[in-house]
This record gives sequence, structure tokens and C-alpha cells, in this order.
Amino acid sequence: GFTANQAVGADGDPVVEGTASNGDRWEILMYRCTGAKAKSCTVLQFRATYTVDGDLTKSMNDFNNAWVFGRARFNDNGDAVIEYLEDLEGGITLDNLRGSIAQW
Repeated sequence: GFTANQAVGADGDPVVEGTASNGDRWEILMYRCTGAKAKSCTVLQFRATYTVDGDLTKSMNDFNNAWVFGRARFNDNGDAVIEYLEDLEGGITLDNLRGSIAQW
């Protein structure tokens, strides 16, 4: 299971924040929004954050070399972060969006 809460980011755009049952955190950040409604945003960024033990530098680099879309990095706290960007400009089908979420 997981939790999900809608919030507003520092830039005023909508954000959906959540936590998985194992404590891992995730967010869906919305950009290039007109108004405060998610349906009027043209860019989504999916972000998952994992607290890790040990050095994952090689694994993170392997991920970045293998995947064209998305990136892995470490945040300022040393947590592993995986991000995936979806451009909605011009429209997107529900099946395409579902596929992007599954890919993330």
C-alpha cells in the first residue's frame, strides 16, 4: 500500500506526494501549469526516493547508461533518486500515460 497527498510546490504548481508501505517516498511534480489544476499542466516529473545502505554509484551509473528516458542520482541527503519526465504538450492518450507510469 501507499499514501498519496496533493500539495502545492514552491513554484505554485501542483505536486502529488506519497509514501510506500516500506517508507520509500515518491512524487509527481507538475510543471508549465496554467492555473492550479493538474489537468492544465504540460509536463509531469515522476520521482522516487530511496534510502540506501552502501555504495550504489555503479548501479546508478549503469541505470543512466542503459535507460534513454529517466535518470538516477543521489540527493543532498545521499538518498537514491530516480526521475522520469513526461511531456504532455500537444496531448497524450490515457494508455500512453499508463505506460509511462509503468515504465517509471
